[in-house]
Amino acid sequence: MPDVGVRCMNGRPGPSRGVRVLVERSLPLAWATGPVRPDVWLPALAPSASLRRLCPAVEVAFEEFAVRYARELEEPERQPQLRLLQSLAADGPVVLLASTSPVSLSHAAVLARRLRLPARTALAPEPEGGDPACWADRICPECGRIPDASTGATCRSCHAATTG
Repeated sequence: MPDVGVRCMNGRPGPSRGVRVLVERSLPLAWATGPVRPDVWLPALAPSASLRRLCPAVEVAFEEFAVRYARELEEPERQPQLRLLQSLAADGPVVLLASTSPVSLSHAAVLARRLRLPARTALAPEPEGGDPACWADRICPECGRIPDASTGATCRSCHAATTG
C-alpha cells in the first residue's frame, strides 16, 4: 500500500518526507510565501470549479463530494496526471498538498484514499475470435485437403475417415 499523506499548503511547516505534490487548479497565494513548497504541480487533479463550490463544510456532505470527485478523476484529460501520481506513489512516500482547510475534508483526502487502494486488477483480454491459427488437425490424412465440416466424419474429396 503506497505511503500517501495530506497536508494544507498554508499549514505550519513540519517534517515532510516524500515528494510534495500540489493538487490545485491554480497556484495558491501561499506559493510565494508559504512554508510548504511543492516539488510537483498536477493541476488536472483538482476538482472542477463547479464541484469546488460544493466543497463540503460538514462531514455529512463530504461523501457526496467524494463520489462526484471520484467520477471527475475518471475523465480522460485527467488520466495522464493521475497515472503520474500513481507512479510517484508507487516509488515512495507522497504528500498531497491542498490549499483547502481542513484537509481531511478536501479533494486531496479523497485522492489519497484512492491512491492507498490496491491497484485495480487488469481485466482478462477478450478472446479475439475468428479461426484458429493452425488447421493442421483438420487436414485429411489421405488427400491433404481440408474437409467441409458439414460432411461429418468423412472427407468429401476422398471419403477417408477424418477426426474433425
